[in-house]
Amino acid sequence: MIKIAIAEETLKDIEDKHWKWFKTHLKRTYSSKYESERSFILNKLKITEDELEKIIKDKSFLFEIQKRIGIIKRKELPKEVKHDEPLEYLEGIQHSNKTIDRIEKFFSYDYFEKAEGKWTIYELCSKLNINVCPYCNRQYIFTVGSAKEKRTRPEIDHFFPKALYPYLACSLYNFIPSCHICNHSKSDDGENIIYPYDEDFGKDFPFRVKFDKDSGESDNLVDIKNAHVFFGKNNCRGLKSTIDECQACKRKLPKIKASLKTFHLKDIYNEHKIDLKDLFDRYRNYSKPKIDEITKLILKETLDTSGLHLNDVQKEQLYKRVVSTYTKRIKRTILGLPLGAEGKEYPLRKFKEDIIKQLDETARNMKK
Repeated sequence: MIKIAIAEETLKDIEDKHWKWFKTHLKRTYSSKYESERSFILNKLKITEDELEKIIKDKSFLFEIQKRIGIIKRKELPKEVKHDEPLEYLEGIQHSNKTIDRIEKFFSYDYFEKAEGKWTIYELCSKLNINVCPYCNRQYIFTVGSAKEKRTRPEIDHFFPKALYPYLACSLYNFIPSCHICNHSKSDDGENIIYPYDEDFGKDFPFRVKFDKDSGESDNLVDIKNAHVFFGKNNCRGLKSTIDECQACKRKLPKIKASLKTFHLKDIYNEHKIDLKDLFDRYRNYSKPKIDEITKLILKETLDTSGLHLNDVQKEQLYKRVVSTYTKRIKRTILGLPLGAEGKEYPLRKFKEDIIKQLDETARNMKK
């Protein structure tokens, strides 16, 4: 639902550390057999040494290699079939069960999850510093502690499931820090959803609230038992015509729908009636005129321009800028939004900010 935003220098540092750990881990695991095992994997997956490094640390290569190699899935074998009997990739390529075992071991996520050196799953989560689940935007996923002093950290979802794509099990950009609920809601066919490192629902797919027609919305604003939360779709901003969608929207909409279904977002957010009621109460009791009144009272006591040597026009311009700043801060405070959190993620941020925007639009339309 929300995009993972990490500074480029941080990502470069993480990529280098993860690749260094992976090489060291392989050499330690296979020892004298490292070269032969590496050659075996490169040959079976039909990749080069450079591509092996890209699989582990290159985001842009993740989808390319996933499409090229495809699914490696174990088939259910009858008991009488020997362990080394041929198995098939879904593409029809013949491989043995032992081959899949070796691929899974070579790229095993378990090694990284249990690592206790300088680069661990705790270190990665701390560096990423993702504090809210990107799939649902509902749960905090703080990282506290270390591999030695375990406290809490995000669960790691494999965007491309390791059961189907074992060669991506240790790929850095296949790791999606997430909450427990989302990690266990996503099934093995969930890779058609929004990819949080590149995409989000954004402003084009906002939360909306509607009331049953017989609920009397204007008279029962506080009683939200008949209110329903859903995801709307704004008109495409890239076209003069609002009838057709641009190609970007056409590509994104199926992923939005898949994400809604995979994580049951509509049903879950409709259980947030207490948060919705609180937001409506705050909005109703503290309208824009009330906020403007509070702002003017504050500025009357605090804004002193006597020592600035400004003319009347400059004073008026300064007053308007200060009013605008104070109005935004007071509005956020009244509506229960964290101050200083603009651009930062916190639980229910999109839900609250989208609904507030809808209420603002409704208020403006009522004045027309």
